[in-house]
Parts: sequence; C-alpha cells; structure tokens
Amino acid sequence: MTGWCPTDAGFELLGRTGLDKRIDESWEEIRRLKPLTAILDDFEIKDRLKDDAPPARRKAIENWVYNDKRNRFIDGPNSFFIVSGTVTDALLSKDEIQNPQQFGVESISQLDGLLASYVETKHRDKPLMSEYYVWRSPGLKTRIYGDSNGDLRIHQIDTKPRAFGLFGDLPAGGISASYGYWSTLVAVALKYADTVGIEIPEAKNWQEFMKKYRWNGKISRPSLGDEGQGFAQDYSEEIIAQLPDKVDNVALKKNFFGQMRPHASQNVIYYPIINEEQQLMICVSYQNAKSEKADVKIKTYGENLSFAKSVIIPKEDAGHLFKGAVHGIMTNQSRTHPHYLAYMIWSYDQLKAGKSADEIDEEGRGKYGN
Repeated sequence: MTGWCPTDAGFELLGRTGLDKRIDESWEEIRRLKPLTAILDDFEIKDRLKDDAPPARRKAIENWVYNDKRNRFIDGPNSFFIVSGTVTDALLSKDEIQNPQQFGVESISQLDGLLASYVETKHRDKPLMSEYYVWRSPGLKTRIYGDSNGDLRIHQIDTKPRAFGLFGDLPAGGISASYGYWSTLVAVALKYADTVGIEIPEAKNWQEFMKKYRWNGKISRPSLGDEGQGFAQDYSEEIIAQLPDKVDNVALKKNFFGQMRPHASQNVIYYPIINEEQQLMICVSYQNAKSEKADVKIKTYGENLSFAKSVIIPKEDAGHLFKGAVHGIMTNQSRTHPHYLAYMIWSYDQLKAGKSADEIDEEGRGKYGN
C-alpha cells in the first residue's frame, strides 16, 4: 500500500471549494480522527453503519467489508478510514452532508474518500517530529525526508487523475539512499541546474537561505572520507548521464556524476539521468536482476546497466530538489554537518568564479581547514 492521496483533480476541487482550508483550520482536531493503531475493531465498522448513515456511504462500507478482505487484513484502519465518512461528519454540517453535490462530487462516498485522503496525505507530510519537504507539480507530489537512521528518502506519488478520479491509492516511486548521500543530492541539484541552464535563487544566495535555518555561519573543510570532501574535483570533471547520446562514460571520457546507494547494499544503485525533455530522472538499477520497467540504459566502465525510472524532477523543480536536500540537512533529518554543507556550496561558488579544483582545495585548506 502506498498511502491514499488526492489526485490533481482532487486537490483542485478541495481548493476551489475551500474544503482544504476548512481541514487546515481545524487540523489539531481533525488529525486525531486518523487511526494510529494497526487493529480495526468490529465495533467501529458497526458504528459507521448506523441507521442514519447516508445510503451511498453504507454501500461503500458494506462493499469494503464484504469485497475488500485484503485491505481489511493488511491495511484495515487506513483503508476503512477512506470509506468511513469520519472526516466528513466532523467537518460538515448535516445539511451539507445531505447535499454533497454542492461541493462538485457525485456522491457522499466520493466526498468521504476525498476528505479522508487529504487528511491521510497531510498527516504523512507533517509528522510529529519534523516537517518533510513537500512540493507538488503537475502530475507529481514529491517528499524529501530523513528516516530514523538519517538515511535519505525521496517519495513521489503520481497524482495524474487517470482512472482514479479525485483520489486513490496512487502509484508511487522513490529512493532510499544511505545517510552519506545527502550532500550528493545537493550537488546533483546544482549540477542538474547548470546542465540544463537554469538558476536556483536559493543556491545563489545560499548563506541567506541557510541562515533561515539558524545556521551559525560556520564553514569547515571536510576531512578525508567526510561528505563533500572531493566535491570540487568531482563537479568539475564529471557529468550527469544524459539521453539520448551522453550515456557512455568511456566514449565521453567523463565519469558519471551523482551515484548513490542504499545503506549496506551492493546490489542496488541509483543514478541521476537527464532525459530528452531535460527532466532529471533518479533511476534505480538492481544488479543481476531483470525488470520490465528497466528501460533506461547507460554504459559505465564498459558495463551495460539497465535502470528503471523511480523519481522524476521536472526542469522547473530543480530549486525544490536543492531546497529539499538542504532542508533535510538543516533540520537534523540527516547526519550531515551544516558547516560541511556550507564548505561544499562555498566550493561551488569558487568553481562558478572560474577557479580550478586544485586552487579551491588550497584556498579551502587555508581558510577552513581543520
């Protein structure tokens, strides 16, 4: 189960009718309606099937009970939350519930699902301990965050309506890279923006941006083995693989930039690859395994690798990729030190000013060496 979410059409309807604002304004009360346990009590089902329940809702619940056994036993509380009408009853008046069509839906059960899926996705986007970095673009909803181990997570939902209508358990992709790759993601955002010729304002004014997170202004040159230590050399000498023809590093005499891996895994590898539409694809290759979705191919060190597209970053979203990676570091969702991140972006400034990697390293040792 990927988690319920409104489609683009659902988000548009929520915004047009003001239902999203009504939930946001009552969020502290509404969020308590979201089930937190993995056990669904039969009493809860019977309670929602009480005599005064709208007929369309009763039918949706009965269909869930009798025809959706998989959901009941695998993801019972969450999937029942979608059909139960719990949010609708808490948010709307009885008169509004009697006339759901005024909100642009076909039935009360459709409204029940839309409101509950919005609460579901809002709950996932704003966990109790820290806020994820989340943004939406046409057809996509992307979330960057760190897990309890500090590993880098990107989760992306395909929000195109298709056959799902206003909401659904929508297709999702993502990556789970080790905690050592947070600065790599920042670097990938910068390299991608430079490659496709766009500017990231927050990268240009990075010191002001980091100070919004209460950065103390400290810059330190990473020691050997620390994140970002070889950034200037790698950035100046490597390229992001780019379709259709920049996909053979031996022929190009350039190594490919931005490789990432999961924690303690040698069989999975992530590469950023730019497609023909100049979108950034973060692709995954399962070594020694075949996948029907592995339709992106590059050649590195003489080895042919097949990748499946896992995350798509539209050209106009390069800034979000940069901000999301920095946000995770500056809110302690990663293990990356902010002063090492600052050194990496300082090095980027020096590269943009025309200095060589060797000049930057020498200057960095003098200014920010340990």
